[in-house]
Parts: sequence; structure tokens; C-alpha cells
Amino acid sequence: MPTDIAFAVGVIVLLGSRVPAGAKLFVLTLAIADDLGAIAVIAIVYSADLEIGWLLLAIFGLAAIWISQRVGIRSLAFYVPFGFAIWYATFRSGVPATLAGVALGFLTPARSLYSVHELESKARTILDTYPLGGRAEHHEKSHHEAELLAEIATESIAPLNRLENRLLPWSSYVIVPLFALANAGLDLRGPSLVDLLWNPLAVAIAGGRLVGKVVGITSFAWLAVRLGWGRLPRQTNWNHIVGLAALGGIGFTVSLVITNLAFTDPALVNIACAGIVAGSLLSGVVGSLLLLRAHAHA
Repeated sequence: MPTDIAFAVGVIVLLGSRVPAGAKLFVLTLAIADDLGAIAVIAIVYSADLEIGWLLLAIFGLAAIWISQRVGIRSLAFYVPFGFAIWYATFRSGVPATLAGVALGFLTPARSLYSVHELESKARTILDTYPLGGRAEHHEKSHHEAELLAEIATESIAPLNRLENRLLPWSSYVIVPLFALANAGLDLRGPSLVDLLWNPLAVAIAGGRLVGKVVGITSFAWLAVRLGWGRLPRQTNWNHIVGLAALGGIGFTVSLVITNLAFTDPALVNIACAGIVAGSLLSGVVGSLLLLRAHAHA
């Protein structure tokens, strides 16, 4: 099911300006919705031995965060301990702790405290009264004004964007690659790689990732446009959509989580991991070629 956002976006970044901005937004939205669906399946199908007390505690923590936002608390130092506590309670409840991250992501404000016009007005007011003298009292006042200006500038960026900018380098270049490499778990000491890849399970997974994604995503996008539920992004045509649908077949992180939940036999896990890696590589190559072709015919 899931699409690995980091790797899919990484391919698009490598293609650069040959992929329109609207297409990039499409694959980002697609990947998020795809991951949410996969996480919902994990929660419904693979959760066992629920601890209701811990689950209620996690829900209480999420409610406390929501209330705190409504009353105007915006300091990250306040929310980070809550986030760790909610993750731990979710983990202890028997529900996959990934859901805690999804819920916290939804609760993170996507709007800034100050609009662009408010930022300009407040900043201009501060700068117009900014002390230019060299006396000590001017120096002290300039520090205060600079701190106030920095605070206004910070609050003019939505908390969601601030967190994304801080975490994206760690997530994209450290956490996701380490997760993918650590959990790919291909054991080549037994059957050869060729034998693994020709196993019906690996073929089914690889085919499901490439063919299934292309057919499913393209068909539902066409249906949504046809029924008037949506429209294609700007400068994006159906050739782009087919290429982006192929990139949807790239999956490591959540796919590997589902694999380890679905299979208890280490041999089957190994075969499934081979199918995921092969399907992801094929999806990345095919998607790139289709997007290049779409750019050439645009």
C-alpha cells in the first residue's frame, strides 16, 4: 500500500525542473494519503491485546495538546514532552506507535500567528524606532527590539513549516536511509538473489507495487476529474500522472513495517523484502522514464 515520501520526492528532486510544481504537490499529497491508509490498516488489522488504559491516556494527551493550542500556547518546549508521552502511551497500548506521530502531525498548526501584512507592519514599526545611537541605554534597547523582531518573524511561519524545516534534513538524510537499510533485512546467506526475486511472493509484491500503483492511482485520478471532484494540477497532464503513479510504487519504511507484521516466517519476510526492494527500484526507474517522456512531449 504505502508510498515512501522521502524516496519518491528524492526522485522528483533529481529530475529538477522537468517535473512541474503541481506534479510535485500531487505526489506529496498522494504519499501522505497512501501512508495514512496503510497506517489505518496496521491499526485495524494488526493491533492485538489492546491496553485500554494506555490508549485512553494517549487520547487524553492528544486532547490536552488540542486544548493548549486553542488557548494560545505556542512554545515547542511545551509540546515536545507531551509528544514523547503520547508516543509512549500509544506504544504501551498495543496500537502501532506510528499512529501517534500521524495524530501529532495533524494537530500541529499549519497556520502562522501573524499574516504577511502583520509581519510587515510590526517589523516596520520596530525598525522605525530602532535606536541608532551608541549609548549603553540604546544598546540595551536594541537587544530588546532585535529579540522582539526575531520572535515576530518566527511566529510568521507556521509551526508545521518550522518543524518540517528543522526535521527534514535529519529525516531525509539520516533516519529514512538508516531505517530502510536496517529493515530491508535481505539475508543472502540462503537462497540466491535470483531465487528470491523469482519467488511468486516477491513477484506479486513487485508487480503490485509497479503495476498496481500505476493502474490504481491513474484510474482513481481520472475518475475524480471525470466526476468533478478535482482537477489536474497546473502544467500537469495525464502523462505526468502516469509517471507519478509509477513513483507511488516506491515503498520502504511503512511497507517493511507491514511485512514484519504480516509474516512470522523469516523466510517469507526475506522474500517479501526482496519484492519490496525490487518493486521500488523498478517503480523509480519506470516513473523517471515516464516523467522524462512527459516533459519531452509537453
